[in-house]
Amino acid sequence: MNLKEFRKDLVAIALTGVVMGSCIKALPTKYLKSEDFQNAEWVEVDNKSPRGIWGYYMKEDIAHTALNWETYQREVKKKNDGKISGKISLPDLDEDGLVAE
Repeated sequence: MNLKEFRKDLVAIALTGVVMGSCIKALPTKYLKSEDFQNAEWVEVDNKSPRGIWGYYMKEDIAHTALNWETYQREVKKKNDGKISGKISLPDLDEDGLVAE
């Protein structure tokens, strides 16, 4: 394979990646709303993690986006009077009966 053919193949691969990336981004993402938290079962945990509530958020089977992370933090703080460590309540958003880090 010469350099010209290599560049042609590389451009084709890059364009395919861009198209596929655009399609993936266009897939619908469920963004969390306050109602999701109001309807969720809240489970009490003793959060001693230095990472705060990040581990709990990541274990939920939900879309992990920047907007959802912000909403999760805001709603958890609202439910726990601003606390995110110690004995706090966390939502079971994926309704699997578990809230685990």
